[in-house]
Amino acid sequence: MWLDDARRDLQDAARTLRASPGFTAVVALALGVGANTAVFSVVKAVLLQPLAVAHADRLVRVYENVPPAESPDGRPHRFNGMFTRDVLSARGRTRALSHVMAHGIGIVTLAGGSHGVRLSLAPVTSEMFAMLDAYPILGRPFTADDEQPGGDRIVILSYSAWQRYFAGDSQAIGRSIRFNGTGRFSAGIALDAD
Repeated sequence: MWLDDARRDLQDAARTLRASPGFTAVVALALGVGANTAVFSVVKAVLLQPLAVAHADRLVRVYENVPPAESPDGRPHRFNGMFTRDVLSARGRTRALSHVMAHGIGIVTLAGGSHGVRLSLAPVTSEMFAMLDAYPILGRPFTADDEQPGGDRIVILSYSAWQRYFAGDSQAIGRSIRFNGTGRFSAGIALDAD
């Protein structure tokens, strides 16, 4: 029934557009300009706009190719990136790359107050700041000691999170915060545009 209604609606729309060719031309032009603008905006953001870091043309991303002989299903696979342990192992053995870092992404709940707040979290290894030549405006960047298991877990807040959840207080550095009700992190502040 809904398919029949849709067919009738399309026939009525086509009849109306045929009856007023000037309006049809304006609608077609508007749709064309809108589609063109949308496509150009995506192309500009993805292909034409450089990354906002120095030497962005020198950044590389490592993929792992698994040949069919080593794959469980006998087909070749390509994985985005490597395990963190492999990145940390490769860091000391490579001479072709000036910095080697790993990153991830996650969603956490910042505990506190009457209810929690969901935030994005990006775990990174210590070389990220040197590789991107970007450093916290307050506090310190991560160090290799921060990567060791069992140590304190350090968080560097984006500028907007620092302003929103800590009211821009410079005393936030060194405070402990809770994510997901467990685990303690020390806070630092990073200048970030998000």
